[in-house]
Amino acid sequence: MLPIKNRVKYRKEQLELKRLKTIEREFEKKQQLDEKKEILEEIRRKVRPQVDGDLMRLWKNTIAWSNKLDKFQEKENKLFSSVNTFSSEQLRPTKFQVTIACYHQITADPRFRLEERLRNTGLLNSEYARSVLANTNPIRQPRRDIVSSNRGIDSVSNGLKSVKRTLDVVKDVKEKENNIIIFNLAETDGKDKNTVLPAVN
Repeated sequence: MLPIKNRVKYRKEQLELKRLKTIEREFEKKQQLDEKKEILEEIRRKVRPQVDGDLMRLWKNTIAWSNKLDKFQEKENKLFSSVNTFSSEQLRPTKFQVTIACYHQITADPRFRLEERLRNTGLLNSEYARSVLANTNPIRQPRRDIVSSNRGIDSVSNGLKSVKRTLDVVKDVKEKENNIIIFNLAETDGKDKNTVLPAVN
């Protein structure tokens, strides 16, 4: 009888021991998770931005962008500092048109530098300046896909020529009709033909 009681007691002790070990393992896991959370929170505190509550910050320029704008403004002021010394004749529109280009692309273009020199010497509106600027090529040639082919240019020019010829014929016919009407009016009034024809011509 005693051995059975001892066996039951032993099993109870083993079960209790197993339960305690399970509780201990769970406690250790929870402790490890808490430590991990503390470490992560410490890292978050270090990388969290320390910024005051300012709604206008959303509309402000960043420091890097402000510096870039300042440098651009300085270069622009340096480039156009001598504008006040130009006469009204020199401040006319440029001889060529540059669109969708930044400051560096404009100043690197040889046409821009040539025009600036011609403007400073007062030769911008001369025939020489027009011929030189027309023969000056940009640094980079236009892409092939934005340049019309010769066939298209020829067809357009031929069409324009035919339209111009038609308009010239119509204009000549109208002038002749007007001359005939004026001459008939002059005859009915009894005026001399020699005084009417020079006025018509």
